[in-house]
Amino acid sequence: DVDGDSAAYVTITSLPTDGTLTLNGNPVVLGDNNRIAVSDIGTLVFSPDANESGDSYASFNFTVEDDNANPLSSSEHTFTLDVTAVADDPNLCILTEKIDGSALYDISQGGMVNINIEYFAVSASYQNSHGYYVADADGNPIGGVVVNDNTHNIGVDDVSFNTADYPGGVTLGFFIIPDGNARNGLLESGDAVTFQNINGVWTPFLDGVPLVGGQSAPAYFSDMSLNADGKEHFEDNGFGGNQNWEDLWNGGDSDYSDVNAFVTLRICDDAATVQGYEETAIALPAVTGMLTDLDGSESLTMTISNIPDGVELSDGNGHSFTAGPGNNSVDVTGWDLHSLSVVAPSGTDDFVLDVEAKSTEASNNDTATHTGTITVDILHVPTTAPVDLGATDEDVAVTFTAADLLANAGDVDGDSLTVSNVSIDAAYGTITDHGDGTFTFTPKPDYNGDDLPITYDISDGDNTIAGSAIIDV
Repeated sequence: DVDGDSAAYVTITSLPTDGTLTLNGNPVVLGDNNRIAVSDIGTLVFSPDANESGDSYASFNFTVEDDNANPLSSSEHTFTLDVTAVADDPNLCILTEKIDGSALYDISQGGMVNINIEYFAVSASYQNSHGYYVADADGNPIGGVVVNDNTHNIGVDDVSFNTADYPGGVTLGFFIIPDGNARNGLLESGDAVTFQNINGVWTPFLDGVPLVGGQSAPAYFSDMSLNADGKEHFEDNGFGGNQNWEDLWNGGDSDYSDVNAFVTLRICDDAATVQGYEETAIALPAVTGMLTDLDGSESLTMTISNIPDGVELSDGNGHSFTAGPGNNSVDVTGWDLHSLSVVAPSGTDDFVLDVEAKSTEASNNDTATHTGTITVDILHVPTTAPVDLGATDEDVAVTFTAADLLANAGDVDGDSLTVSNVSIDAAYGTITDHGDGTFTFTPKPDYNGDDLPITYDISDGDNTIAGSAIIDV
């Protein structure tokens, strides 16, 4: 300004067609809050729309005035913004299986949840309904699904959902509606329900209509704090499955056999542990990766690394990889990640696989990754080598012990080893098992010879291998 006046106000005269312009966190509105003191310019913020980018992405016009409200220029100015594309963190899900019969499960990791429920015979006369619910951070139920409208119908049901279907949901629980099928004519298996707290009673709603339950309660929950009577209606007592329910108010007859179900839950996590024997296929948990930016500008790659030398990774559908020195990582994009397995050669120790989902932005090759781990605990079968039991004289019996037969046997897992089925060919004599860990070999009368073979079984409790020994007469 030739008069030396300084800029005092900026007036926004047009708004960007993409993105949002805010002042102090509030959207800028022409004719309302679009005249901004220079001292407040630092609170003017532009935010591009989600997952959008580009050169000259957005622009807006403005004028500048001095503190006397005089324009400092004769024309409008244009502010143009370039938005640089960035890769968004992809989702990674290692599907872990849980069969512990817990009342609540943490699903804050997000992603898909699969619930498999096998229903068993019940003692109740009520036609109870059973389902799952998702709760928020305060434990309040948000919504759920009636999996079985009448648990007298025994069998298996399988349901899946995405945690994104329940915004704010962080835990998974289960509920029953006492006599729900008989008292709610429109209720069917698979119906989605919501929940409301009506005068201190958590009540399931179907299409905006409250559902009715027997015994003064519309529902009982695996989280006891949600039950109107303050009683525990859920436990695992081993009576048909890992969920056993009491359907009567105030504890009723406490038989906990009114709904009996075995629930297998598969939940997304960043880590999982599996266990299996060396030289046999060990199934890995299902793995999924998903882009969070769905505008088509990003690509997804999946990689499994830190595979020990000699370990084979396969999907059972034509893809396999065997790790070797300096080659311990494989791109598994395009593999069937729901049927992965590994085979570890003899002598392999426990190991941890690294799983990575990586998104790449096409416009500038920017990348973002999400990583997880799968721990593989290797179980080992016993090992052994032939044992030399020494010699005995012709027609002289000799006693030896299980410890003698196990002299060259071992188990890297530290399992106790036992011996059974100790035998020798009748042409050489007989072996008597005394049942106390000792055995007596009685040579055939007048027989002598070297390296007579004795066979037996060695077991670690899970696996049995053949053992061998020799004795001279």
